[in-house]
Amino acid sequence: MGRRKATLPLWKSYYPYAAIPLLCGAALLLLSFFWQGRPAFDEKRAYGHMTRILEYGPRPPGSQALEKVRAYLVASLSQDGLPVTEDTFQAKTPLGKVVMKNITAIVPGDPERVVIVGAHYESKYFPQFAFVGANDNASGTAALLELARILPGKKHRFTTKLVFFDGEEALVQWSPSDGLYGSRRFVEESVKDGSLGRIKAMLLLDMIGDGNLAVNRDLNSTTALSKLMETTAAELGYSDYFSGSDICLDDDHIPFLRKGIPSLDIIDFTYPEWHTAGDVLERTSEKSLGIVGAVIERMLERMNNI
Repeated sequence: MGRRKATLPLWKSYYPYAAIPLLCGAALLLLSFFWQGRPAFDEKRAYGHMTRILEYGPRPPGSQALEKVRAYLVASLSQDGLPVTEDTFQAKTPLGKVVMKNITAIVPGDPERVVIVGAHYESKYFPQFAFVGANDNASGTAALLELARILPGKKHRFTTKLVFFDGEEALVQWSPSDGLYGSRRFVEESVKDGSLGRIKAMLLLDMIGDGNLAVNRDLNSTTALSKLMETTAAELGYSDYFSGSDICLDDDHIPFLRKGIPSLDIIDFTYPEWHTAGDVLERTSEKSLGIVGAVIERMLERMNNI
C-alpha cells in the first residue's frame, strides 16, 4: 500500500500520517498480548530465595538450620497470600526417630482435580563435612517459592498444591526404608484422608540449578509428562537444556507413581558436585532456575484440561 502511486484527493494524501497513531496503538496492543503470554517466572527472585536458604548453612532433618529455613518458607508463602499447612511426623530412621515436617501451600482451583508440584527442602546429612546442598535441593525449593508468587495470577482449572518435602535424602544408606520420608508420608496421608484420587499429576523439581544445565529424561517418569516437558522446552527455545541422557531415578515422585499417579522428575543428575562439599551457590546459575521455572509455568498452563 505505501509504495503504490495513486491520484488521491489532498486530504487522503495525508492518510498514512493520520494512521500512524492507530498503527502504533495496534502494535502496542499486540505487544501487550505477546508479553502477557511470556513466562512470568523471575529467575532473579528465585535465585534470591536460594541465596537466602543457603545462608542458614547445612539443613539436615531435625536441625535448627532446617527449622529456620522452614520459618522462612512459611513466611514467604504467607506473604504471597497462600494458605499453608504443616504436617509434622516422626520418621523412623537408622539414626532413631527424627521429627520431620512437610509444608503445603495451596493455589485454589477445582478441588476434584489437583496437581502436585513438589521439591525436597532439606539437605543431606553428612557428618564428615559441611554440605549446604545448593543445587540439591535449595534450587528446587527456591523455584517452588517463585511459583507461589506467580501461580495465583494464573487461570488454572485445577488446584495446585506446592509441597515442600522433608527427608528425601537417606540419613545413612539409601534403601526402601531410608529415604523419601516426606513423600512417602504425603502419599500415605492422602490415602487415609481419601484425597489421593483427586491428584491427577505430580511434578517434581530436584537439582535444577546446575550452571551447566542438562535435564535428564527419567525413564521411571510418566511418558506423557516427559513428552510434555520436552515439547514445552522446545516451544520456549530451551531444547538444548533438556538434552541430558536417559536415566532411571528413585526420587520423591516414586511413591506417587506406585499409587498410579502420573508423575515427572525434572532433574539434572549429571552434576559433578552431587553430594560433595562443592555443591555451593557458585556452582549454580540463576539462568538455569529461570529456564526450568519457565518450562514448569508453561507446562501447568498446558495441563488445564487434565
